[in-house]
Amino acid sequence: MDKQAVNVVRIVQLAQKYRVESHIMRWAGILRFFAYAFPDGFTINDWNNFGMETVDKDIIHGFLHVLVDTDFITELQLVYKVVHDNELQRLLELADVVLRTQKTLYKVPESRMLWSIPIGTDVPTNIVSSFHYINSWIIETAQRATRRLLIVSPYYTESGMKVLEPTMLALLRNRPNVSMEFVVSDVAQEANAKAFRYLLDFVGHLHQKQIRVYQPSSVTNESLWFHAKFLVADGESGYLGSANFSKRALDDQFELGVSLSRSQAETLERLVDYWIQCGSLVQCGFL
Repeated sequence: MDKQAVNVVRIVQLAQKYRVESHIMRWAGILRFFAYAFPDGFTINDWNNFGMETVDKDIIHGFLHVLVDTDFITELQLVYKVVHDNELQRLLELADVVLRTQKTLYKVPESRMLWSIPIGTDVPTNIVSSFHYINSWIIETAQRATRRLLIVSPYYTESGMKVLEPTMLALLRNRPNVSMEFVVSDVAQEANAKAFRYLLDFVGHLHQKQIRVYQPSSVTNESLWFHAKFLVADGESGYLGSANFSKRALDDQFELGVSLSRSQAETLERLVDYWIQCGSLVQCGFL
């Protein structure tokens, strides 16, 4: 058995032992974020502060210890550093595929309840365990996109773009065929304009051709004035909920949402495509 196969088996065994099969791809998204957000390394406290982790710290330590043995992550005095991000993502994707085939052990639910909630909010543990965090789910879903990432919201902020920046940069750099498409109610609105100027600055000229921004053909057109917020990756998975793409909504206030099944994600993608094709949504010229 080659080294990669051994590593996959170890991750699968750890996930099955501690019943954390459904966490592997969420953790993959967190590690991809950390590769860019913490180039000098991260600690378990960074991990917990980012993901509001409900899994025991000892399990996280065990998971990271396995990854250190793969040489894709290094560790020095409990500071971990991702050194081979692409190889690490492929390894975790392989482990996830193996886990998904173990249908008696790991059945992916059609829908998951998602939330963001202020730290310190009093919620019983048995309720907390029923939710995944919106921020982590969005990052996990986005980093799986291979064809198209569609993000729809009436309101974006620069701080929200900063939350998503490492994931979007990794996606654009590693998958040059991916298009990243945003729908906004009014791109000229001050917060939206500032957010998209920031987006164009951080992606740079090299990747701007992968970015498209759409808005209603007339921002006063009541027939297509929307308040919906959702994200769809490749028409296969996604998020639908109350949170705008702002840091406050993703991290600091109470928001609710659900994950999307494949048929639901495909339907929302087709709906947006229809509005683009019939001219109800138009690409913003400033790009």
